[in-house]
Amino acid sequence: MPATLWLAMKSRLEGGWRLTVADAVNMVATPFMTRFLTIIASASLLTGCLPLQQSRVVGGRGYDHFGPFDDQGYALLQIGPSNTPKRVHVIDSDSYGLAPDGSRYGIHTEPHPYDIETKTSKVPYVRDRVYLIDPRGHRVTGRWKNGQWKFHFTLRTPNGIETRDFHASFWPFLYIPIIDGPPN
Repeated sequence: MPATLWLAMKSRLEGGWRLTVADAVNMVATPFMTRFLTIIASASLLTGCLPLQQSRVVGGRGYDHFGPFDDQGYALLQIGPSNTPKRVHVIDSDSYGLAPDGSRYGIHTEPHPYDIETKTSKVPYVRDRVYLIDPRGHRVTGRWKNGQWKFHFTLRTPNGIETRDFHASFWPFLYIPIIDGPPN
């Protein structure tokens, strides 16, 4: 029997109070239950939590859009409006991405399959998938490093050679469904 419980029982008995079973249980169980409930509450709050990578991209002109996909290892690049077929081509050899640590990555682009595999004429080919290429010539897979990135694209357009620059920020976010609600 713990010493604190014995002293509590002794002082109550000597003072003429009667120690009930409920009193004894409360003296022992309260610290245990507090720890137990804290663990249960923490576990239930963190149930299903997912580490997600958030991003914010700025740059380009007018209708330009550059949107990274978290764990897919690529981004979508759209130059110009989405309702007209693409007439701009990225010159991969002159385009690059700069990582937060200063590392330079090459760029490889290919048509986005959704745009070219759709059997309807309502969706023109407007987007390219953009992959980062490491110094060894391999595609970078998975998430891109957190921090500030710079992307420089050299484009062949009907008007000649043009460039577009985008700045992207990546940072981690712990998504907890119980607190944040269902994903959009």
